[in-house]
Amino acid sequence: INWCIEKPNEGVKIGIDSEAMIALEAYIMWSHKGTVIEPGAH
Repeated sequence: INWCIEKPNEGVKIGIDSEAMIALEAYIMWSHKGTVIEPGAH
């Protein structure tokens, strides 16, 4: 997640245990529910 924020979007890294990171991880898992998540292919 941090690579996607930092590199193409030139954003600031999010702490691994922060509320923002946990929320992003939860959203990604929810939005891909029922599908296979392959590295680098979302």
